[in-house]
Parts: sequence; C-alpha cells; structure tokens
Amino acid sequence: MCNKRISTRATHCLSCANKGANNPSYKEGIPKKYTTVHYRIKMLYGKADRCENPFCEGKSKRYDWSNKDHKYDSLDREKWKMLCKICHSDYDNQNL
Repeated sequence: MCNKRISTRATHCLSCANKGANNPSYKEGIPKKYTTVHYRIKMLYGKADRCENPFCEGKSKRYDWSNKDHKYDSLDREKWKMLCKICHSDYDNQNL
C-alpha cells in the first residue's frame, strides 16, 4: 500500500485498489501483446536489476526481462530471465 492520504472510510487509495486482478481492464490468463506480457512480468517479479547471464561482461547497467523460449505463453518465473541490454540483444539475435 502507498502512503497517499485517503478518507477514513476507505481501506486503499484508488490506484492501489485497482492494481492487478482488481483492475477493471485486467484479463485472466496470458496477455496477447508483447508489451503487456513484459509489463505483467515486471509487476509480478519486479524490475530487472541484474544480468543472469554467467558470461556477462558487465558493460551495461540497464536490464530487461527476457523470455527464454520467445513464445511468451507463460508468466512462470522459470520461463523468464533478467538480462542486461547487451546480453538481451545478443540472446535475441542468436535465438531468432
């Protein structure tokens, strides 16, 4: 819950009350859009903050969530990994 001021009758502010499955536009299952899947992964597991590639040279300080099999059909953590921008680009180019 955030630190926004709310009325004494409310239990959550409006933006906190409408997150995730409580949001009226939330759809069950796996989203179809690439950006929506990545957004959902970020909301479930947090912002990518490191590179999980053991061979990373550590040149980039920006990180992404990368789908391991490029199918985007699962929100399971084991199907995703955090990669720096350089490793993510290399991974995508090798696996397309």
